[in-house]
Amino acid sequence: MKAILSEAKKDMTYDYGVHDISNADYHNSSAISRSSLMLMLKSAYHYKNKDMVEFKESKSMRIGSMVHTLMMEPHLFDDEYVIQPEFNKRTKAGKEDFALWSETVKGKVISTIEEMETVRLMHSSLNGNKQIAQLFKDADIEKSIFWQDIETGLALKARPDAWKGNLVIDLKTTKDASMRKFMYSCIDYGYFLQAAMIRESLRSIGQELEQYVIVCVENTAPYAHAIYVVDEVAMDWGYNQFRYCLNKLSDCMMAGVWPSYDTQMISVPEYLRKSEDE
Repeated sequence: MKAILSEAKKDMTYDYGVHDISNADYHNSSAISRSSLMLMLKSAYHYKNKDMVEFKESKSMRIGSMVHTLMMEPHLFDDEYVIQPEFNKRTKAGKEDFALWSETVKGKVISTIEEMETVRLMHSSLNGNKQIAQLFKDADIEKSIFWQDIETGLALKARPDAWKGNLVIDLKTTKDASMRKFMYSCIDYGYFLQAAMIRESLRSIGQELEQYVIVCVENTAPYAHAIYVVDEVAMDWGYNQFRYCLNKLSDCMMAGVWPSYDTQMISVPEYLRKSEDE
């Protein structure tokens, strides 16, 4: 345990507490995030070798980031995103114009007219709901919280989308915002684990989370939206995942052993066996 405590302190980029830093600085910090911790659900080997996997932003991820910015930090939107004009790169003049334009927008995320229209329609759907607009009003946006887990000594981090008092609002973009489909998205993408982790981050600064609300909007027409309040059952389930992953990570760090998938028996799914018997 002492070795882990020492390592956790040595690797910390920021002091424990609340920080107002950029999204890039948050992701570049050394503390453990929900997304990296979730790899332990796959295997310790995946966590240990996470840097071998090249991150590639998908279209849906890019649209999700754009909606986040437009909804919560609209004053930054034009500084972060830009539509690429048409250039005839088959000509020398077109190539030169493109190179010049690329220099002027360096550091910005390049989008298309179609993507930008989708983002605007998703934002309009969210903003058209008075309850959603009220949830985000006067909230602290994307504050980063760093803390140390008492049980393992590991340094952790969380970044609530919107936070005011004892209420946290999480904004998600999704293919299907209906309750049944989105419930499975919460499980598949670790949203309940994230909720529990944010609850722990607030406890580390002496605040108790009373309500965790997920606002989600579909990324295809007609861009329907939904509001979901995470109940205690889901929060406890997420916390159990959080503790399992963290304790498993601690054990692996102490042992210096990072196992991959377990050795198991493999068979044919039961539903296929039933169909053959009929």
